[in-house]
Amino acid sequence: RKPQTCGTDEYISANYTATDDNVCTAARTCTAAEYEVSDTGVYTSRVCALLTTCKSGEFISTKHTKTADRECSAIKTCTATQFQSKAAGIDFDAECSDLNKCTATQFITKDQTYTSDYVCKDLQECDASAEFESTPAKSHSDRVCTGVKTCGTDEYISVNYTATEDRKSTRLN
Repeated sequence: RKPQTCGTDEYISANYTATDDNVCTAARTCTAAEYEVSDTGVYTSRVCALLTTCKSGEFISTKHTKTADRECSAIKTCTATQFQSKAAGIDFDAECSDLNKCTATQFITKDQTYTSDYVCKDLQECDASAEFESTPAKSHSDRVCTGVKTCGTDEYISVNYTATEDRKSTRLN
């Protein structure tokens, strides 16, 4: 007589003899936390292995498939001229962006951090017809514009104002 044939998801765990038929056993099913190392053979069950767990500082760079493990990669580190514009997730890397450079006509209102860019603001312009720059701009502060002094009725202009100095008045004699 012809021995029993096992089904597609079974394997022969005991061969037929003169008195007994093949013993077919259900193949192992891999869990959601495993991948298949080798498929069911005629005399062997499916072999499964645990999926790799990414360590701290890593993300899943290649997702697992039914027959292949996932791959982990180190999370990108931004350079000194960049900030992290997007944090890494479980299955995607961090993104870095170049830091802004404030122009000569701007000042910094907020310093950069590892996860945020500089914030720049345009310097105020003094009205040359009525103001002078009483405090110059610095990297983290705006210039201060002050109204030009008006001489009193008993004064005359002894030194006119400039872009950075106020007018000086002297009393009439």
